[in-house]
Amino acid sequence: MVVTTLVFFVSCELARAYSIMPGMRLRNVIIAVAILLSSPGIVKAAEADQPVSLTLDSGFVGRPVSLDLYDGRVNVSWDTGTLVAPTVLRVSPGIATTGTEQTIAGASWRVEFADTDAVNDQGSLHVTIRAFRPPSVGERAELNAVTSSATFVTTNAKFAGKSITGTVGAASSVTVTPIWSNGIMRQGLASWYAYKKCLCAASPDVPKGTRLLVSREDAPSRSIVVTVNDWGPERDKHPDRVIDLDKVAFKRIGNPRGGLMRVKVELIPQSDPRWKLGDELPPPNWKKLLATLPK
Repeated sequence: MVVTTLVFFVSCELARAYSIMPGMRLRNVIIAVAILLSSPGIVKAAEADQPVSLTLDSGFVGRPVSLDLYDGRVNVSWDTGTLVAPTVLRVSPGIATTGTEQTIAGASWRVEFADTDAVNDQGSLHVTIRAFRPPSVGERAELNAVTSSATFVTTNAKFAGKSITGTVGAASSVTVTPIWSNGIMRQGLASWYAYKKCLCAASPDVPKGTRLLVSREDAPSRSIVVTVNDWGPERDKHPDRVIDLDKVAFKRIGNPRGGLMRVKVELIPQSDPRWKLGDELPPPNWKKLLATLPK
């Protein structure tokens, strides 16, 4: 943690030196290191799992930033354009209010910018936290974020070694908690194909015959129940592709000219009344039927 703090403040000095007086950057770095090494306050603040407040001066505005915290257990990063003015970033152990890992100490982390006006409303935070276990067969990781307005946001996460990474909005303070879903990717991009001409789809997550409710992410009332009749898309090639819809199903909730749209996917059990919404069958193949008729 001490090393993390040193690296952060040295980066501050480097950014400031480049923007003010390039010829002085080495001296600035040496002075910063000397101050840090002689300051007991910095060492005390760097104790394990204590809240951390990091000053982000003008050298961090408009630039991509990546910060390793808590001995590598947490990484917070953002892209160019996310930070629009100087502010303070606060990171601390959080208290999970939802998710399967809420009882594990240290599973949740609170991340926030002190001044939301210093953050682009469209900006995103990329949060990587150490996973406490790998997913079991059929499970996939998600990050469950609780915003400052008590809104629950679940985002898909990706495993990278022993950590999981997800993206949340930068404008609100969030508590992120790793959770493991029931095996289906719940949101992402939907593509389409012209194949069976039915309310059907391809999915790599569930067996054929399964029915799924597919809703537009930006307009949840526009939804369709489809039957899985094929496998795909390939997640190693398209990691953000959640489902591949037949063109007929895609047109019910979106415009195929766009090629892709963001959707949410929900598993529909046969006991659910909505199951019958997927009973629509493909049109008959008239050419094959005519071929069977006596001449």
